[in-house]
Amino acid sequence: MSHYRRLGALFGTLILGLAAGGCASDKPLAEPSRIVTSAPSVPAAPLPSPPERSAPGATEQSSPGAPEQPSPARSSATPPAGPATTPPPGPATTPPATTPPATVPVPQPSSGDVNTTVAPRPVETQPAKKLDQSVSSAGLTVRLTSVKAVGTKARLPGEVSGPGVAVTVRVDNRSTKAVALGGAVVGLVDAADLPGTVMSGPPSKRLPSRVEAGRSAQGVYVFAVAADHRKSVTVTVSTVAEQPVLQFRGRPS
Repeated sequence: MSHYRRLGALFGTLILGLAAGGCASDKPLAEPSRIVTSAPSVPAAPLPSPPERSAPGATEQSSPGAPEQPSPARSSATPPAGPATTPPPGPATTPPATTPPATVPVPQPSSGDVNTTVAPRPVETQPAKKLDQSVSSAGLTVRLTSVKAVGTKARLPGEVSGPGVAVTVRVDNRSTKAVALGGAVVGLVDAADLPGTVMSGPPSKRLPSRVEAGRSAQGVYVFAVAADHRKSVTVTVSTVAEQPVLQFRGRPS
């Protein structure tokens, strides 16, 4: 009987509690048709615990059979690739203008032949004059103001000091324009018909490169000549290439 009384008291207490809770709540009970049944919840997977850092000098031990976990220090993280950048376009360049090819026809050079004989250009030589005479040609008057025996002194390699002849040549320009004398040539042939050797030592002094209109120019030419070959000499003078060669013959003083 005591057991039934306890059950009855428990049911009565539950009924009174339910009645009191229903009166105290202002919210109406949800209608059966609007009750939404939630999906059964799936238990979340347990998060892996961070690896424990071992103290310096400690040796990492792994249980046999367990897969080796990569060490954070050994794993190299690859940085994400940044956005591709395109270099800005440079300034537009204009190709240099090319020179048009020449339109003037150029003749092909003619090839020579070793079997061809070229005719020598004749050199006109005037008859010999005396050493103290003058000769005029193409507005120029040429004369030898001095032809005398001298002793020469070697100054350059190949020269030999000894007896010689010094010839002083004077050119008077009687034309109306300057005349170039840069190509003037003076030579000497001794009594044995041997050419005298040109010496560079004093009093040697060549003619100037030009002579102005109405002016005169003078030059001294020294030749090495054997003493016994100086009894008669022939002096040749060529002032301008287009003019004939002048000759003077006589005994030096």
